Amino acid sequence: MLSQSDDDLKHESIIYFNTKDIHAEFDRLQQRGIEFSHEPHKIHQHQDGSQEWMAFFDDLESRPLAIMSSESKT
Repeated sequence: MLSQSDDDLKHESIIYFNTKDIHAEFDRLQQRGIEFSHEPHKIHQHQDGSQEWMAFFDDLESRPLAIMSSESKT
């Protein structure tokens, strides 16, 4: 999600990295030293039962990044 603002970093754009298995990717990145602000969590459930999951972390310059995945329930 990209944004443009004259404000400071609180309106910074976020880069989302899509992964098939957010829990496995979360574990792999933690083992490599990435510090997440929280564990993967469901952010949305669609009417068809599919779910959107995310986990956020910062890059080396404290800019927000996230891993995300979609899980189909069909």
